[in-house]
Amino acid sequence: MGQQDRTIKTASFFGTIKAVLCAFAGIRKSGDLKFHPVYIVAAGLLGVAVFVSLLILIVRSVV
Repeated sequence: MGQQDRTIKTASFFGTIKAVLCAFAGIRKSGDLKFHPVYIVAAGLLGVAVFVSLLILIVRSVV
């Protein structure tokens, strides 16, 4: 019986941003990537900041 080498790929910061944005849209599929927790928090905060900024811009342009 031989042991299989199972390596887990670590996502880059931009890969984490992509995964978080897909999760916001509800289309993220499970993958074999391991995400750094700090990257997830930073990408989530960045996504929320962009979303809120867009909402503020839309409301100001309409009103």
